[in-house]
Amino acid sequence: NTGMSYKEIVHVISQVSTPLNSVTVTIPEGMELWQTAEKLASAFEEKGLSFDKEVFLQQAESFDFDFDFVREIERKENRLEGYLFPATYTFDSETTELDVLLAMLNKFDSEFGEEFKARAKELNMTVDQVVTLASIVEREGASVEEFKTVSGVFHNRLKRKMKLQSCATVQYILKERKPVLSNADTQIKSPYNTYLNAGLPVGPIAAPGAAAIWAALYPE
Repeated sequence: NTGMSYKEIVHVISQVSTPLNSVTVTIPEGMELWQTAEKLASAFEEKGLSFDKEVFLQQAESFDFDFDFVREIERKENRLEGYLFPATYTFDSETTELDVLLAMLNKFDSEFGEEFKARAKELNMTVDQVVTLASIVEREGASVEEFKTVSGVFHNRLKRKMKLQSCATVQYILKERKPVLSNADTQIKSPYNTYLNAGLPVGPIAAPGAAAIWAALYPE
């Protein structure tokens, strides 16, 4: 924990050991669900352990998770996009694909606490709308320092019922992070295309970190 003193760090290191057959994997901010599945599969395979990314993705779509924020998601496709919280995780050899999903959703649940939920209500936004906006901020901001400014731009466009015109939403459709979009790209018919559709896209386009979520809730 970055808030620990040296004394606390020494204590934790001396008390906790990592089993040799464990898997430690860092999921960075801004990853899409399929990219997360591939990174997890690769990390498990490097340790000679089993992880089926297709099972992982299937359970992400269909398993009946006992979280309020999951039950509130209305879309049927890409259901957990944006909710597998980016962080460093350690799993053991007995960990299943479902265990991984539960760990990541529990992490999101702990990060998106009561303050965030109350602030979302103040903004008249659902949790899913906040995560959706945060995912765009995560992908559009060049740095954490820019997040609140980027968020402010999009909040203003939403208030004025303007199109967000986010390149990141089109890149999500393309499954390719093209540095420059063509006119044809911006005309792709999709509920994720913010060049054609006003307001937020149908759902998140990546997994936002805490800084992007904070910026979505507290824009400049």
